[in-house]
Formats: sequence, structure tokens, C-alpha cells
Amino acid sequence: MNILFINRWVGYNEGGNETHIKDLMYQFSKKGHIITVITTQGDSLDYLKDKINIEYVSGIHGYYSYRFLGFLYAFVFNLKCFVKFIELNKKLRRKGERFDVLSVHFSLEAFLARFIKLFFGVPYVLVLAGDTLFELIEGKRADGKVAISNFMNDQCKKYGYSAEIIPKGIDLSRFNPNVDCKDLFDENKLSGKVLILTVCRLDPRKDLITLVECANEIINKKKRRDFMFLIIGEGVERRRLEEKIENYGLKDNVKLIGKVLNSSNELPKYYVMSNLFVLPTLYEGFGWVYIEAMASGLPIVTTKVGSNEEVVGDIGVLIKPRDHVLLADTVLKILDDKENIEKMRKSGLEKVKAYSWDNIMFNYEGYYLSVSSKKCDSLSCKLFVLLSIFTDIIFVALKSFVNLFISRKRRYVGSWSGVGQEGMNK
Repeated sequence: MNILFINRWVGYNEGGNETHIKDLMYQFSKKGHIITVITTQGDSLDYLKDKINIEYVSGIHGYYSYRFLGFLYAFVFNLKCFVKFIELNKKLRRKGERFDVLSVHFSLEAFLARFIKLFFGVPYVLVLAGDTLFELIEGKRADGKVAISNFMNDQCKKYGYSAEIIPKGIDLSRFNPNVDCKDLFDENKLSGKVLILTVCRLDPRKDLITLVECANEIINKKKRRDFMFLIIGEGVERRRLEEKIENYGLKDNVKLIGKVLNSSNELPKYYVMSNLFVLPTLYEGFGWVYIEAMASGLPIVTTKVGSNEEVVGDIGVLIKPRDHVLLADTVLKILDDKENIEKMRKSGLEKVKAYSWDNIMFNYEGYYLSVSSKKCDSLSCKLFVLLSIFTDIIFVALKSFVNLFISRKRRYVGSWSGVGQEGMNK
């Protein structure tokens, strides 16, 4: 198959969805399929340059809001991608070839895929990972829908359709308990430390403020100075986290490591040298990092939200979110129970085998092949796509208008009551 991926973040960002896209592209290329990706310029795909075709378009590095400027950025990105697609399609047509199927992960790219389907007849797969309402709505329109967990498929059913359930995969040759981490361990002088690892975007949804408050509870209040919290990732919450860490006097015990490429040799080392993986998230559609932790032999503490019960299960302990005292007590309790740690470790190593790319890539390949046969070359198909685009543009326009009206009304009420917008946002 000749497969085109379109995603605005995969070229420069590191996250669970981006890792999934990169791994999918690599695994498809290993199977002999021709892979092309259109994305924003960055260094995250450098290691795949000799395996896939990478086409960059210029764009901002950041998330698009649902306000006017965000919609403008989204429109410009999609327009650039559409022009790039026309260019690539012309080259293929000269050779008597065409793209067989498109693969997208988010609503913005899914909306673009519909235009490509309308004008060029190429079907597309939308991978549903649990991000926004718009993805679930777009899923109705897609030729193929992949839900990465049973939880995500249950969300799809609320919108009147079911998806093919295929989880994210993992390369067990990279993530396993036998990774040699001695150099990284010695370099950071971590001897005698109890290492708590967190890997995620520094995003409000991950609730890392609760993690820092948990660290304060353990280190300052319970006087466990031997604890070290390592937080890998970048994002909009960094400055807020830095301030919180500074205020609690935790600079020596809570480290914001920053961006570590998922393709690097360093990331598996961080997992293996740690004692426990902790993520106090408020929502997950799958939770890629849990699979990495399991594969590395780490027990897990996380929250009872989203797909966590399905993915983590008895490999860790799930608690209610936004409770830093409970989180601290749970961390300490687990680390004191060596027998239970070993039990969770063995269960995790067994469970993660089901997520090996060797076991699930066959499902992705077969499903994408089935979707590739759904070419939209007939007039009736094109009219249906055009109608869906028209109705959804009206829907988004109305939703934007309502959001704008509500936000203005809130500002008015806040100003009138003497609270002000700044006070309302605290």
C-alpha cells in the first residue's frame, strides 16, 4: 500500500499519539509499504528519514485554540497540506500510481482528509485516541475508524457507531528490564535515591501540580529526603511547575528533565533505573507510557479515570484523582511492600506481550488494506462527502459563535460583579 499520514505535531512534538504515529509509520515501512507523512518541521522524525518520505510544511509549534486565531492557524495549516498533497499526487499520477489510503489522528487532519476524498477519491482512517469531542464526531464520517482501547470504542458508541479496536504497540526489544542504565544512573549520581518517574506532556490534563504536592508531602512533611521525582516532557505547564517546585524548596528532589526523544536510547534507561511510575492524570484514552513502564518492569500508580482500569488493571494501583495526600500515602505503601512490587512487575511483563508490535501489526495492516478498497470515485459518494463537509462547517461556525457569546457574557458578568476575568480564571 501507498499510505499518506498527515499530522501537524509528529514532526516536532513528543507525546503518546505522536509516538504511536511514528511507530505505525515505521512498522508499515518494515512490512514493505510506501509511507509518506506531511507535518510541521522539527527534529522528531530525523531517525526515520531513510525509511519514510517526509514532507514538511511551515507552521507554529503549539496547540491551536478554538478561538478565531486558532481556527485561522488551522485553516492555513490545512491549506498548506492540501497544496502539498496536490504536488505529491501529481508526481504519483505521472508514474501511474496514487495514494491508497490516508491515516489521521485528529479532527483537523480528518476534516482535511474529507476534502482530499472529495476531490481525489482517497479513503482515510481516523485513529481515535481520546482527545476532543470533535474526533468522536469526525469518526462518523471516516471510512475507517480505529479505537485504541475498549474505553474509546465505548465513547464512539455514544455517537452511534463502533470502531475497530486495535491498541497501540510497543517494541519490546527497546523497552525491557534488561536495558543497561548504569551510565545514566552514575552520571546523575542517583545512588541511594528512590526514583519516581513520570513521562508525559506538561499539560493541565496530566495534573502534575498534584504530583509536585505529593512530592512535598513525602519529602518535606514525611522527611523522606531520599526520594527523587523525575518528570520527562515539555509543555505549557512548565513555568507553573517550576514555580511550585521553587516555592516548596524541592529543586534538589523534583527534576524537570525536559524533552527526551522517544526514539532515543535514554528513555528506556530512565524507566529501568526507576522504582515506580506515577501519573496523576485526569483523563487517558489509552496511556502509552503505562505500556512502556510495564515493559520495563515498573509498578504503576495512577488515577481511576478514562481507560486506566482497562490498560493498567492489577499491574498497579488506581486511586481517585486530585488527592495529593492519598497519592503520597499510596506511593509509600507500594514501595514498602516488596512482595507486591514483584507480583505487579511479573504481571506487567506478561501482560505487555499482548501489545508487542509483532502481535498487533497484522491487525493494522489488514484493516488499512480493507479501507483502501473504499475509493470515492462515484458521483453519489462525492455528493455525500460534500454535504457532510457543508453541514459540519455550519455546526463548527455555530459552536464558535455560541462559545464567543458565552465568553463575552462571562467577561461582562465578571466585570459587573467586581470579580474580573483574572479572578474568574483562578
